Amino acid sequence: MGKTYQHWYDENFHRLTNGGVWLRGGEINVLDNSEFDNRSFRVVITRLSTYWDTADSFTHKLLYQMITSHDDIYADLAYLPPLSDADVFNESGVPWILGTSSKYGADAFDVVAISNSIVQEIVNIPSMLKRSAIPLRKSERMEMPEMPLVILGGANALYTSSLQTEDPFVDGIFVGEDSLQIKQLFTIARECKERKLAKRETLEVLESVDGFYQPDHCKKTVKYTTTGFDTGAILKNGPVMYTAEQMGSGNCAISEGCPCFCSFCAESWGRKPYRELSVDKIKSAVLEEKAMMALETIELYSFNFNMHSGFYEIINELVPVVASIGLKSQRFDMIAKDPEILKCLHAIGKTSITCGLEGISGRMRKYLHKSLDDSDLRLSLSMLIRAPIRELKIFLIATGKETKEDFDEFCELLAYINSVITMAGRKPRIIFSMTPLVRFPYTPLEKETAPLPLECREVVLQTERFVNSRGFEFRDSANHHDYYLSQIIVRSQSNLVRNVLFATILQTGFIYYREVPERFITGLEHEMKRANVSRDDVLAGLTDETISNRPVAINVKQQFIESQANSALSYDDRGYCIGTVDQEGICAGCGACSTHDDIRRMTALRKVKHLSPEILRKKVRDRSETISVQLKVKIPKMSRGIVRNDAGVAIGRAMMLADERLIVPYHGFESSFVHSRFENNWIYGDDIIGIRFHKSAGVLLEQLCNDRSFIDAVNTILCNRYTVTGPASMERVETEVCVSSYFPLDPSAYINKHSIKHTMRKPTVNETLFELTKDGLKKKIVASCHSSSNSSISTVIVKPLEKFVFNDFFKTIARVDNKNELFKADLTIRIL
Repeated sequence: MGKTYQHWYDENFHRLTNGGVWLRGGEINVLDNSEFDNRSFRVVITRLSTYWDTADSFTHKLLYQMITSHDDIYADLAYLPPLSDADVFNESGVPWILGTSSKYGADAFDVVAISNSIVQEIVNIPSMLKRSAIPLRKSERMEMPEMPLVILGGANALYTSSLQTEDPFVDGIFVGEDSLQIKQLFTIARECKERKLAKRETLEVLESVDGFYQPDHCKKTVKYTTTGFDTGAILKNGPVMYTAEQMGSGNCAISEGCPCFCSFCAESWGRKPYRELSVDKIKSAVLEEKAMMALETIELYSFNFNMHSGFYEIINELVPVVASIGLKSQRFDMIAKDPEILKCLHAIGKTSITCGLEGISGRMRKYLHKSLDDSDLRLSLSMLIRAPIRELKIFLIATGKETKEDFDEFCELLAYINSVITMAGRKPRIIFSMTPLVRFPYTPLEKETAPLPLECREVVLQTERFVNSRGFEFRDSANHHDYYLSQIIVRSQSNLVRNVLFATILQTGFIYYREVPERFITGLEHEMKRANVSRDDVLAGLTDETISNRPVAINVKQQFIESQANSALSYDDRGYCIGTVDQEGICAGCGACSTHDDIRRMTALRKVKHLSPEILRKKVRDRSETISVQLKVKIPKMSRGIVRNDAGVAIGRAMMLADERLIVPYHGFESSFVHSRFENNWIYGDDIIGIRFHKSAGVLLEQLCNDRSFIDAVNTILCNRYTVTGPASMERVETEVCVSSYFPLDPSAYINKHSIKHTMRKPTVNETLFELTKDGLKKKIVASCHSSSNSSISTVIVKPLEKFVFNDFFKTIARVDNKNELFKADLTIRIL
């Protein structure tokens, strides 16, 4: 078994970002550390970006849920260390792949499961392995039984040709999202360990799983996609990350795949056919996830949520059971075809709308196969601007093929928007966001030569000038360096290009943190020149030979992809296949639907049951009528530094699991007395936590909160994470704050800073008592202050009054050279 780094963490957490909370582990719904020893097979799910950058992603939470459903497989989570923390890791030789809960390095696990979400992250693989003492060459790893298997999967796994080398960084690649295939993959790996198979033998057995292949000898496989909705891929009890923004928020996929044929959208082509989850199953899934993750907001995940045939029914069913519903991007044409949707969105409080326009002109939209004509676009824009929305976000794509005529048409569209604003008499905030087009494999643009980075940059800059000059906001969501690197990575079709790419990464030590700096591109092009590789080589489209030899087949016919490519190049948009409320769809023949029944379901006329906005608004108003339950809680030392929302979520979850009658009325975490009063997450001890429920649960809550058996059941579920002692009130609370530390504390500095009149007494040589005069008490800052010290610890106890500001007090009395040392102080509170 590998080495544990728990002691290192305990000694160095204060030197890490935000006091090392990201490496704390032990989030809600993760396995207890005892399971590391109890389960025979161990997997570390490894993200190639930081904890904070991946906190809102639900894919690794879902993967964790799938893997740990096997009662003999332990899983932990590892992340790319933040830039400022990498040096702290390196100076002590701590592996970057470090399980956040177990604190074991990669060598203590059987599989390093790399979850690759976005293209640029691939460049981090060499550094993550190297800094974890894992050999970069597969041939070396295969000869070291103590080394884990390195298997890559994730949303970007289909586009990893850059890893297909003779001696790759990873041992295997899995392409797919199907829950049964993922569970089968890890179950087989566990069985192979039990049978004591060598790693090469294990990899050969894993090739029986659809979508799995070895990148050094690419045996043909097929990405498995179920024709029905994969209910095993519904998030129910994933880890709850230590970020205030994500606590209380969850995701529910209401559909999978996409029925459209946008030529630019890699994910759509790789995940066909389009499948919907029924309304009743959506509601059941949301209620289960709500209880297990204490949700107040549910984000409905879909490529285009307004395409779901049961959209209005979904909203109608969910409004009474969750406090808030989040909705992502939608299509302009669906708004034009169903204008009632805007009334529905307004009724549920949706004031920010996001839509994809993509092409700046009709010609560009046909090239991108957006299936959006000018009349639908203008109609939907007119309705959106007139609707009571606060903000409209519009996505654009820079193709590099834009001409003066395209920009002229775009300017006409901007003028039209301004004319509608004038006529409507209102101006929502309108933000245009543009990204350069990366031409992905498995899309109609895979064979097309990509434009030079500066050509894309010029399109973005010109678009920005036009947008700003018309009074709108503009953002570039990815710069031309990100575009260039991404384009090289996804279509690396020769060993020479791959070698140049990773030689540059290894030589420069480049780590991707949200952006690609110019110095890396300079280094890359220097290496290209040395290896006689041109820009034309790295931007070239895929050849027929490359396409025929690629290891993974998707369930869309290659002939169909190529016919769509011809349509794009001739600016011929043939629409999509799904039926609408106006007319039945026509099967385009992509091959993703496996039966005639699937095709009929896809193309059938959509029957939409509209909701009365008035009735919906009444439901929303009723849902917002809540009451507050306030509970006195013990916050343990192990939870210091964690945002206090965690206590609210943990207690709300425990209450719902202790009595399921609370699931529907639960509304969410309201407040923490200590955080509201002292604004410091590192204070532990007593607190009063407020949780909101619908008013209909008032009588039930009164009974339960005064029932010792219910409180005991809640605390059993909390399992010492927090301890509820009973009902409380935040009115007129008196407290006593204690600061203890190994570094000197000088309370007189604070007393004198605020000119608080007092008499100082020393009852003993190591004690100081500050007795406040009447004038001192009139300041309403502190009621009393007492300090003591011994050879190793300094302690200050203060009774705060209404004008006391804790962070000012703490930073004033603490004598430290490095502010990170402040994280090591013990900050406790006692409610009197």
